[in-house]
Amino acid sequence: MQLDQRPFKTQPISRPPPLHISQSSDVYPPPSIPVSSTSAIPISPSGQGNLNSNTNPVGSTNNVYTLALYKLVMTGLALGLDRLVCRNMALPFIALSGTDRLAPMDVRNRALDVSAGDNQWSKNVDRITRMWAIAFTGCMLVVPLSLALFQINGVGDNVYTRTTALSAFLTSCAGLVSSSWYIFNRSRLRTRGMKEEWTKASRSRGTRASIDFWVLLTAPISCLARSAVFCLATICIVVWMDTASGDSSAVGGKSGTSATMTAVFVTVLIIGETIQIFRGMGFLD
Repeated sequence: MQLDQRPFKTQPISRPPPLHISQSSDVYPPPSIPVSSTSAIPISPSGQGNLNSNTNPVGSTNNVYTLALYKLVMTGLALGLDRLVCRNMALPFIALSGTDRLAPMDVRNRALDVSAGDNQWSKNVDRITRMWAIAFTGCMLVVPLSLALFQINGVGDNVYTRTTALSAFLTSCAGLVSSSWYIFNRSRLRTRGMKEEWTKASRSRGTRASIDFWVLLTAPISCLARSAVFCLATICIVVWMDTASGDSSAVGGKSGTSATMTAVFVTVLIIGETIQIFRGMGFLD
């Protein structure tokens, strides 16, 4: 057998034509990068990202200041009793933890916490009802006491004693009305909706809803406290100031400004107490 002795011819390797890359993005399109909807920045019609579309620092700052001012006014109106009641009757934070990643033993502990919360709310209802009853009895005593203060010589002639005695009468009347309404509707406390409001108010204590819950819950007892403060102020003024006829005439010489200040203060007090009474009625309606 004879082998083919002809020389082997190699085929030339054809090279591809040089690739001319243009500056356009049609040759190699950019890879698509998935962007989540939470991190995407909306593009304005001008082609620039709007970084401040979802944030408004000025508005959020104003809301913080408004909430702080509202909390200060409501706490001052309640004489701090709302903070005291919240500290003693709020649901503990441990019973408010989330249930997203709970172990089986944690689920059991969570159930025990919920049961403890139910028991605590039942005890709170009894304590709140007694607190309203005390406010009702106290306001019934302060109403005639505030009227009796006007029988003291010089109380009606002095602008300060007259204003404080009249304020004690008005606040005690407001407490008498609100405590009567609260006691009449005390069964509303044992509803599921009120318990849920208590849980929400305990969870987020810095919100306006939480502030309103504790302030309205202590409205009757705060009225009694305000009336007691006004009565005490009247007695102190009577003791430490001379209410003789000479001083009374001196005070009466400023009748224009004094009468105006008294009228403005009493009017604001009446409006404020009336608003709180209607808010309390809606709270337990």
